[in-house]
Amino acid sequence: MIKKCFQDTIGFTALIVLFLSQACMFLKLEPFYTWFYLFAWWSYIIFIDSILYKFKGNSLIRSRGKEILILSAWSATFWFIFETVNFFVKNWYYINLPADDFLRICGIILAFATVLPGIFITSELLEISMVYKSISIKRFKFNYYVLWIFFFTGVLFALLGVTFPKVFFPLIWGSFTLTLEPILYWLGGRSLLKDMENGNPRKVLILFTSGLICGFLWEFWNYWAYSKWVYTIPYWNTGKIFEMPVAGFLGFPPFAIDCYVMYNFVCLFRKDGGWERIPHQVSYPLPRPLTTFILPLVMIVFSLAVIKNMEKYTIASHQSFVKNIPAVSSEDYAYLANKGLSRIHKFIKSCENPENLKKISKDLNRTLQTVHRWCDYALLIDFQGIGAVNFLVLKKNGIESILDLGKTNPAILLEKLPSPPARVKLWINEAKKLK
Repeated sequence: MIKKCFQDTIGFTALIVLFLSQACMFLKLEPFYTWFYLFAWWSYIIFIDSILYKFKGNSLIRSRGKEILILSAWSATFWFIFETVNFFVKNWYYINLPADDFLRICGIILAFATVLPGIFITSELLEISMVYKSISIKRFKFNYYVLWIFFFTGVLFALLGVTFPKVFFPLIWGSFTLTLEPILYWLGGRSLLKDMENGNPRKVLILFTSGLICGFLWEFWNYWAYSKWVYTIPYWNTGKIFEMPVAGFLGFPPFAIDCYVMYNFVCLFRKDGGWERIPHQVSYPLPRPLTTFILPLVMIVFSLAVIKNMEKYTIASHQSFVKNIPAVSSEDYAYLANKGLSRIHKFIKSCENPENLKKISKDLNRTLQTVHRWCDYALLIDFQGIGAVNFLVLKKNGIESILDLGKTNPAILLEKLPSPPARVKLWINEAKKLK
C-alpha cells in the first residue's frame, strides 16, 4: 500500500510533511511546535486518502471534495458537543494554546475538524483490507421492545454521566450510539443494528479498531506536542500510556462508533446520503433555506459559544512569555526577545546550556543566581500548563520551583488557586515524580 502511495505526489508530500513536522516539533521549531497536532493529523488524513484513491479509484478528498468540507464542519460541531459534556465530567483540559484569540479559535476549529475524517478514512483503509472479512454471526431480528430499551438506556447513561460524573463518566462513551441507533433503524437509515441482524458484524469491528488506531495516534501525537490536552480522570489517572491512563483507551472504540452513528443520523436529512453514498439509504431532506443558511449559522453560534466556555472551564493556560516572569525588567525582556527567547519554552531550552546562562548573566549584568531563578520560574510556569496566573499565586505562597511544588500539601493550595482541585492535585503528583 505504502509503495503505491509513494507514486502519488500528494500522498508522498503529505507523508514527508508528517515526518518533517514531527522532527521540527522535537526541535521546538515554530510553527510546528505550537501547531503540531494540525500538521500531523491533516498530513495523516491526506496520506491515507491517497492510499484509498490508489486502491479504490475514489476517495473522500479526491472524489468527494464537497463531502470532506461538510464532514469536517460536522466533526468540529460533534466534538464541541463532547466539549460541552466535559464541562460536567471535567475529564480533560488544554494547555499552552496560542495567546492570540483569532489564531487560537481557528486552531481549535481546525483541530476538531479532523476527528471524523480521521476515524472514517481509517475505517475505509481497514475496509479494503481483509481484516474481519470472514467473520459472521447467525441472523436474527431485534425485538421492538429491545430497541426501546437501547434508546432509554442511552438517555439514562448520558444523564447519569453528566449528573454524577465522578462515578458514571464512562457511560457517556457509547450513549449516543444507544440513543440514535434505534432511530436510524426505525427510519431506514444506515444502521449498525441492521448489519448485526443480517449476520454482518464487520462494520462494528472495523469501527472499534479504527477507534483504537486513532486513539493511539491522538495520544501519541498529543504527548509530544506543546499545545495539548491533559487528563484529570477520577480514579483512573495512573498507569499512563502517553497522557492517557491505560483504562481510558477503552473509551476510543465506542467513541468511534458514536461518531459514525451521529453522522449517519445527520445524513438522514441529506438528499445524497452523506459520506458513504449508500444507495438504499432513506433520507428525509431538510428544506434548502434550513440547510444553506439557518443550520450553518446555528453550528457556528454553538461552536463559538462552546469555545467561549472552554476559555472559562477547560483551557487552563495560554503560551507564556518571559515578560511574565517576575523580576524580568523591560530591558531584560528586550534583550531576551532580541535573542529569540521571548517565549517561555524557548527560554527554558536555553536554560539547558550553562554557557548560555553565563552569557545572559554577563550581558544583562545580572548575577548567575538571578538567571537561574528565572529558569526555575519559567519551568514552573510551563509545567503541566500551570501558566502565569497560577504561578503568581504559587509564588505568593512560597512555591518558586517545581521542586517546591512537589513538596506541597495539596490541601494548602486547593482554596488559594483559581484552578479546579483535580488539576492542582495532578500538578503536585506530577511534580513529585521529577527529580
